[in-house]
Amino acid sequence: MAEVTLSIIIPAYNASQYLDECICSVMSSTYKEFEVLLVDDGSTDGTSDLCDQLADRYPVIKVFHTENRGLSSARNLGMKNASGKYIGFVDADDYVSANMFEVLVNAIDETDADMAVCGFQRCQRSELRSAPSKTNVVFTKQRADIVQKILCDGYGCYVWNKLYRKSILDQKNVVFRIDCGIAEDLYFTIEYLQYCAKATFIEAKLYHYVMNETSLMNSFRNNRIVGDKYWGLPRAWRYTANVIKDISEDLEVYAQSRATMFYQTVLRKLEKPDSEYIEEAAAYVKQNKSVLRRYRWGWKYYLSAVVLSISYPLWATIFRRGIGKGY
Repeated sequence: MAEVTLSIIIPAYNASQYLDECICSVMSSTYKEFEVLLVDDGSTDGTSDLCDQLADRYPVIKVFHTENRGLSSARNLGMKNASGKYIGFVDADDYVSANMFEVLVNAIDETDADMAVCGFQRCQRSELRSAPSKTNVVFTKQRADIVQKILCDGYGCYVWNKLYRKSILDQKNVVFRIDCGIAEDLYFTIEYLQYCAKATFIEAKLYHYVMNETSLMNSFRNNRIVGDKYWGLPRAWRYTANVIKDISEDLEVYAQSRATMFYQTVLRKLEKPDSEYIEEAAAYVKQNKSVLRRYRWGWKYYLSAVVLSISYPLWATIFRRGIGKGY
């Protein structure tokens, strides 16, 4: 295989229904100097055999079979074995536009940036649209601007619409956390941003995130009661606030508001929050509730936070109606 510039990591767990289409979209790329690291994370539905078949069909694919250890471990394995100058990620049930990696690699090369980011579209599988031919590129050396665009301007902390420099990942030992259970992308990207001095943003929506009703975040939005795996969501935003506090006070406040909001939302939906988590959530909400008043969306959470700061039993009676106090 020729020397590659880009390593594309695709973790796959029980993805046999969509993996072939995902790989076909990657292999249709107008950019050719890449390798694909396809990590089968202990699948039980035929994905393992499909990965091997795809590797036989496309020589640029390297397959790794592991026991089921989760998304973070699968991605870390891919990064450990990657040989490209840049690292990109694709989820096994999503699509990429044919020009996505060409646009991203050209942008990061031409600006000597530490990260290249493109827009994305959320869609149903039947709604996929071709990418626009013209792309508006914005380059910035201001770390606050970079964080602002990712956290607040629609680009998101997802890893699949970005390219990262492997040299930075290796030198700073930036890896996916295996102990968080949720918000892996947020932890990873925010840690990387500590070392990202320059970034290039492409407005064009080149990544296609296919809506999956069984995903963690969709399950969280759609279900009235959720399990303990969501405990870590507000903690991820607390981590974000702590990391960016020296970058921008406004962005620190924004992250605090998200943590304060998610503590209440998770606490409202948890089937059985234990007393320690209730105390943790109530203490953080009490301390930071005032930041919610800065945002129009935050006022309803501020009113809820006031009640939670006074009395959890009272708050539970009002906001956990039909679920119970949880202890």
